[in-house]
Amino acid sequence: MNPRILCTILAGCLLASLATPAEARDRAPDRWVLEFGPYVGYYDFDRLTDYEDFGLFGARLGAQMSSWLRLEGSFDEVYTERAVSGNSARQVSFGLHARIEPWATRWAPFLLVGGALVILDDSDDPDSYGEAYDVGLGLRYMANRHWMVRGEWVLRRQAFSRWTVQQDELGDLELVDDGVSLWGRALRIGASYVF
Repeated sequence: MNPRILCTILAGCLLASLATPAEARDRAPDRWVLEFGPYVGYYDFDRLTDYEDFGLFGARLGAQMSSWLRLEGSFDEVYTERAVSGNSARQVSFGLHARIEPWATRWAPFLLVGGALVILDDSDDPDSYGEAYDVGLGLRYMANRHWMVRGEWVLRRQAFSRWTVQQDELGDLELVDDGVSLWGRALRIGASYVF
């Protein structure tokens, strides 16, 4: 390519960026913005699990470069027990979600979509691992430049291990994982600090 043409193109781009009004340049962040915060809530288990609905707690770390899309990782735990047997259990989730929030106002609704790895640690049954797919709706309130409060309702489609004892071909008893899918629901509220 001709060096004169290349210099002309570069000079034109530089002059165009200098001529852009400051308020137009400030609309989109020029760096990654991080937010971190804890949350609490309530988890509603599917009836197939026989687990009692119980409170949850967790934390999330989010990052944004776009003015309407945020990516966030989360960790939460639910301590519960079986309705009939009373044995204790703990559900741990590691999630990765996209938060779609097209409005940059003080009060802003948002959509949450993503997935999670869910570990169910039951005191009587073997631990089970499974994937989950989440979708949710929420509302965010910016108290000031650095603090926000948000509440959300999340619907989760989750793989769940249901262990049963069966006989094999030789007549021996064995523990078999009858995998089922179920729905869970979570209501969460928390505060985050925006760096």
